[in-house]
Amino acid sequence: MEEKKIRNKRIRNTIVFALILVLVLKTVSWLLVWSDNSTNILQNHCGPAIALEKKDTVDVVAMGNSNFYCSIDPTRVWEQQGIPMYIWGAPSHRIYEIQHDLKTLFKKQSPKVVFIEASCLMRDKSTNAWNQKVKADVASVFQIVANHRNINNFELGRDSYWSFTERCKSKGYYLKTGTKAYKGKDWMKPTKQEAEIPDVAKKALENCIKICNDNGAEVVLLSIPSPNDWSAKRYNAVSKLAEELNVELLDLNCHMDEIGLSWDKDTCDQGHHMNFRGAEKISTYIGNYLAENKKLTDHRGEAAYAGWDKDCLEYAQARDDRLRALGKIK
Repeated sequence: MEEKKIRNKRIRNTIVFALILVLVLKTVSWLLVWSDNSTNILQNHCGPAIALEKKDTVDVVAMGNSNFYCSIDPTRVWEQQGIPMYIWGAPSHRIYEIQHDLKTLFKKQSPKVVFIEASCLMRDKSTNAWNQKVKADVASVFQIVANHRNINNFELGRDSYWSFTERCKSKGYYLKTGTKAYKGKDWMKPTKQEAEIPDVAKKALENCIKICNDNGAEVVLLSIPSPNDWSAKRYNAVSKLAEELNVELLDLNCHMDEIGLSWDKDTCDQGHHMNFRGAEKISTYIGNYLAENKKLTDHRGEAAYAGWDKDCLEYAQARDDRLRALGKIK
């Protein structure tokens, strides 16, 4: 009898410990996510902050990695086309994480178009792809796994910049002001070879497409000009997959002349990411593409979108003031 009491007590203590541990992990995970929603208007590019936007007001969402959030400025798309667009990006984001993010996205928003960063399909070789998928699955429950980079936000005093209620005025864009030219080779030199896309990544993309289609959204695979993240081999592989899955591929690496990109002036780190000049050109191109091809409504001036008018104007003023102070624009 005494042994049974001891055993039951151990079980009870184990359950209590597990529950406390889960509660702590969930709380820290939540704080890590929202600690990135900074009150500093030029530093804040928090993707999950889309949850603070009014329900069903975002018509276009771009989900991917730093290629997206450094290259597409939704405030310019709004200014030029009146299309409410948001960037949900994270460093080295993978298709498995995007799959989970989409489930969260559609709880509050009903975008008509979802851009998915094509290079997110090929961040890993097949041997490591399953490990990354498992990591993404765990991170969907305990975000601390994916947001450990934000631990620096827990430094003494930095919590004063956190916001749990303030909208991200940049709508997910991150301003890059530096300039370092790309002097490398032509990464889009034609070839018949194809890059490898792991089967688990293909399946994750299929799931993403189904989630979007079930919620009335069109998927467009989008590749930002990048000599480091893209190649003709990757284009061949993704183009073939897009055809198989009946989705559009918009490869901006094939439209650089139309965009007017200069690899001497429009990149901040030798081709890894766009700076403000490159982002302005790409944002204009994306806005024109959406207006001409996707039949989206111009919401400028509508009462329901007064917050977008206010946020985008405020961000544009802060962005341009910063660029003027650096002597980048007049």
